[in-house]
Amino acid sequence: MKILIAHNRYQLSGGEDAVVRDEAGLLRRHGHGVELLEQDNDAIRGLRGKLSASASIFYSPSARQRMRQAIQSFQPAVVHIHNWFPMLSPSIILEASAAEVPVVQTLHNFRMLCANALLYRNGVICTDCLGKPLPLDGVFHGCYRGSRAGSAVVTAAYAFHRLLRTWERVDLFIAVSAFEREILVRGGLPAEKVVVKPNFVASDTWKAERTAEDTALFVGRLSPEKGIRTLLAAWNTGRIPLRLKIIGDGPMADEVHSCAARSRNIESMRIPLAQQLSA
Repeated sequence: MKILIAHNRYQLSGGEDAVVRDEAGLLRRHGHGVELLEQDNDAIRGLRGKLSASASIFYSPSARQRMRQAIQSFQPAVVHIHNWFPMLSPSIILEASAAEVPVVQTLHNFRMLCANALLYRNGVICTDCLGKPLPLDGVFHGCYRGSRAGSAVVTAAYAFHRLLRTWERVDLFIAVSAFEREILVRGGLPAEKVVVKPNFVASDTWKAERTAEDTALFVGRLSPEKGIRTLLAAWNTGRIPLRLKIIGDGPMADEVHSCAARSRNIESMRIPLAQQLSA
């Protein structure tokens, strides 16, 4: 089968980029043809770049043209979108649909429901916008990068494409967990079009021998929305009979290492994200 994977990379590489790389490799190893249609955010610099990105959230003729050319040359059986935001734009969905190529989209976050994609604001879980056709709460609070103007653009773009029925052209949405699927359905996606496919770790990624040590392990970006403070607070109660190992880097790295230094039951190791992704 030929699969065209579309992905807008982030300026700082993260988990989504790793998933795209690993899935493409897995599909190729199993005999499938894979081509990547990728875009990065390096052009989003200065006022001109930001205006271009804002326009692309609504529509991008160049991105649609790139999708058209990729479909014509590669002739895929399916288009798998991981992230179109912002430069690839929903216009690639419109083009794939016009070419009558089935579209699958993995939803790695809650951006379809929330301006900041996290359902997280001021240090707590926030569902104020969940299920609202025009979620203005996110605009009022400036949830997208602390900007009301930016939040208004993102909110308006998603409302525009709901009105245009762009999301109805996606044949199947993939959630990475049952919990995420539940939230997406609560937010308005049709249950019959949302399936669960967890992320995976290649069998040859971890080469170290397994031990019988009673340990809990966290590997990832050390940031508030990952629940790091909740994790540390739980271990600091002294009620969990496991050793906690935290591996990663991010804005909370110093706080994590400071907490680990004061605890007998917590160990932390700072590994830059780029090194984690290349492991």
